[in-house]
Amino acid sequence: PYHLKIKRKTPKQFPLDVEKYVDLNGDGVDECVCIRHETKVKLYGMNWLTVKNLDGSRVYVQYNIPELLMRYLYFYDLDGNGQKEVFCTQKTNNEIYLHILYNLDGSYVFKFPAISKQQYCPGAKPIRWDASLTPVQVMDFNNDGRLDVLTKVRTNYACYPRGIIVFDCINGKLIWKYLMGTQPKNVWIVDLDGDGRQEIVVSTWAPGNGAVANGTDDTHSYLMVLSQNGHLIWAKQLGGTFSGIITDIIDAEQDGQWEIVGVKHWHKAEAREKGFLTLWKGITGEQVKSVPFEESFSWIKSIDVNQDGKKEIVIGNITGKIKIFDSTLQLLKQIDLGFQLTFMCWLPDINLDGYPEVICNTYQGKMLLFNSNFEILATFNDCGSVQRIDPGFGHRKELLLAGEKYFYTLALERNLRYTISKWKYPGLGIALFVFLFAFGVLMWKISLQARESKVLARKILETTAHGILFLDKRGKVKFSNRNFEQMLDLKNPILANKNYQEIFANQPIIKNMIRDSYSNPPQKVEREIESARPDGKRQLQIQVIPLFERGARETGKLVIVEDQTEQKLMRKSLAWATMAQRLTHEIKNPLTTILLTLQRLQMEYWQKDKKRAPDYDKLVESIIERINHLIKTTRGFMKFTDLEQLNLQPHDVNTLLDRILNEYSAGIPDDITLKREFAPDLPKVNLDEEQFKTAMENLISNAINAMDKGGTLTITTSMAHKLHTFKDETRYREYVQIEVMDTGKGISPQNIEKLFQPYFSLDKKGTGLGLTIVKKIIEDHAGIIEVQSEEGMWTVFTIWLPV
Repeated sequence: PYHLKIKRKTPKQFPLDVEKYVDLNGDGVDECVCIRHETKVKLYGMNWLTVKNLDGSRVYVQYNIPELLMRYLYFYDLDGNGQKEVFCTQKTNNEIYLHILYNLDGSYVFKFPAISKQQYCPGAKPIRWDASLTPVQVMDFNNDGRLDVLTKVRTNYACYPRGIIVFDCINGKLIWKYLMGTQPKNVWIVDLDGDGRQEIVVSTWAPGNGAVANGTDDTHSYLMVLSQNGHLIWAKQLGGTFSGIITDIIDAEQDGQWEIVGVKHWHKAEAREKGFLTLWKGITGEQVKSVPFEESFSWIKSIDVNQDGKKEIVIGNITGKIKIFDSTLQLLKQIDLGFQLTFMCWLPDINLDGYPEVICNTYQGKMLLFNSNFEILATFNDCGSVQRIDPGFGHRKELLLAGEKYFYTLALERNLRYTISKWKYPGLGIALFVFLFAFGVLMWKISLQARESKVLARKILETTAHGILFLDKRGKVKFSNRNFEQMLDLKNPILANKNYQEIFANQPIIKNMIRDSYSNPPQKVEREIESARPDGKRQLQIQVIPLFERGARETGKLVIVEDQTEQKLMRKSLAWATMAQRLTHEIKNPLTTILLTLQRLQMEYWQKDKKRAPDYDKLVESIIERINHLIKTTRGFMKFTDLEQLNLQPHDVNTLLDRILNEYSAGIPDDITLKREFAPDLPKVNLDEEQFKTAMENLISNAINAMDKGGTLTITTSMAHKLHTFKDETRYREYVQIEVMDTGKGISPQNIEKLFQPYFSLDKKGTGLGLTIVKKIIEDHAGIIEVQSEEGMWTVFTIWLPV
C-alpha cells in the first residue's frame, strides 16, 4: 500500500561510514552527525566526526582524529542544559578513549582514556584486541550533583576487561566498575522497587573464551541486577556456551513495580538448547512465569501494539517467526513472515496512523516495512541500519537508511497502483477513485488541520506562564503542563489518568478546592494561597473552573494556577514610587533655597570680613558642592520616577546624533577617535528631543570615560527590519538601530547583569542612576536597550527605537 521514495542518495566514501540524525540543540529539527570509519587510517588519512544541519548545507564542526573512530554514536544531555552532547569512541592499539563534543561550534571537546588492553585469560590465543565501549546512560551515580556516564565494555577472545564501568566525565575519573567473565549484552537503568534509586539490569551471552571474573564465566549466560553503587543485588545463570539472554523492562502487573522479561537464544547450531520467554520480579529475581520454546528467538520488545494502554511482548527470530504475548505471557498471536531476517527494529509512527512501525532486513538484501500487526506496508531494494529523521514541526517524518554503498533519505508515500490493482471494474473504479481521492484530500486536510491545531494548542498550553491542569468528570488527569508541577512544587510528575486526590494527597487546600467544585450544581472555586518553594515564598491564585459542552453537560474541570508574586511586588513598588516622588519634590525645593541663602551669606561675609572670607569660602564651597550633588541626584531620581512627561515629535535620528556629537567633539580627548557610521534615508522616529539627548550624552560620556588610554568611539545607525521582540510577540516591527561602541576596558559578565540597576556604578564619582535613567528613557519610547562587552577589549550599547 506504500512505497519508499528516495529524496536524497549520498554515496558512502567508505563502506563503514556512519550517519545519525538527532536534535542536538533542542530546536525541534534534527542535525546530522557523521563519522568516517576506516580501519586503514594510515593508508587513507584522518578519520573524522562532522556535525551538519539537516540538509548538509552548513557544517557546524569537523573533528579530526588520526586513529580509528568506532562506528557508534551516542547522544546524551550531560550538563543538563537541554542540549545533547555527542559521545564517540576512539580505539588505539592499547586503549579506548571516550570523546564528548559539547557544543555545535566545537568549542569544547573532552577526551579521556576509558579502558586499557590487559592480559589475555589463561589459554587464550594472543590475537588482535577487539574491545568496544558503549555509553549506555547518564545520571548522577555517586550523588555529587553532577551527571556521570555508565558504559558497557565488551571484548571477544577472552581479553579483559568486560563489564560495567561508570565514569565522572567532567574529570575523566573512574567512579566504579563491575567486571564479569561473561559478555554483557542488554543494559537497562530503572528504579525497580520505587525507592528513588536506580538499579542496573544486565543480561549477557556466553562466547566460550574461558574468561572468569566475579563468580561469572563466559561459558554461561546470566541475568543480573546491580545497585546504583555497583554492588551485585542478584544474579541467575540461565544458559550454556554460545547462549544469550535478551531482555526488556515491563510493569506487567501495573503496580509501579518493574518486571524483567527475557528470551534465551543461541549463536551457533552446536549450542542448541531449549529456549524460553520468562518474566522475573525485578528487585528479587523471583520467576513469575516461563514459556519454553524449541527454537531460538533473537529479538524482544515490550510495546503497546494495539494502543489499549497495556503493553504486549513481541519476540522474533531470524527465520521470520513472530509471537505476540500479553503481559502475563499468554500467547495472543503468532505470525510467519516467510522471510529469513538479519535485523528487526521498531520505529515511532511514520505513516501517521497512530501506531508504531516495524523495520526488518532480509538475507536477500531487502528492507521490509510492516505495521504493528506485521502486515507489509512497503519494501526497498537495499538494507542496513534505519532511523527516523525529524525535519521539524509541520513536516512529515522521513527515514535514513544506511545501505551497503549509499545513505538514503526516504519518504513514505501512498502507492496508488496497489489500490487500483484491487478493483474488479476499472471504469467504475476510476470514477470512484477520483471521488474518493478528492474526498480523501479534503478529509486529510481537515485531519491534518485538526492534528496541527491539537499540537499547537498543546504547545501553547505548555508554554503559557500559567499552570494548567485538565480533569475529566471523574477527577482523572487528562492534561497538565510543566508550569503546573513547578508552581505547586510537586515532587512526582503528574501522570495521565491519575486521580486528583492521589496527586494532591499532601496539599489538602487544593484537594478540597477541587472536591468543592464537584458539588451539585458545579461551581467555580477561587482562592489565593502562599506556597513555600526552594526559591522562596510565592503568592498563587488558584481557580477551579467547571467545563461544559453543548447541552450544559459538565465534561470536567480546568485548574489554573497563576503566580501573582511579581504583580503584588509591582503594586507595592508603585506605592513606594509615588511616595518617593513626593519626597523628592519636597527635598528639591528646600535645597534650592539653601543654595541661594549660602550664596547671599557668601556676599555678606566678603563685605564685612574680607580677611577671613577665603577661609569661609572653603567651608561654603564644600557645602555648595554637596548640595549640587544632591540636586543632581534629585533631578535624576525625578526622571527615573517619571515626573517629567515625554514630548514626542517626529525626528531624524542622524540629525539629532550629529548635533549631540558636534557639541561633544570639542571635549573629546585627542587620543580618542570619533567615527560616525550613519545609514542614509532612515525613517523618522517619535522622540522627546531632550530625553533622547540625555540618554545619548550619558552613553557617550561613559564610553569616553572607559577609554582612559585612548581608543575609538563609533556611533552607528541602521534599520532593523521585521524584528520580533518580547515587547510585541504578536507581530514583527521595524526599528531604527543605534550602536554606541568603545574600545575601552570593557565590563565583566558579573557587572553587566547589574549595570542597569539603580545606584550601581563602576565610577566612584557617579550617582549610579545614569544607565538606569537611560534604560527608562528608551523603554518609555517603547524601545529596547542591550549591552555586550568583552572585558579588556570593547563595549557596545545597542538601542532599538520603533518606527
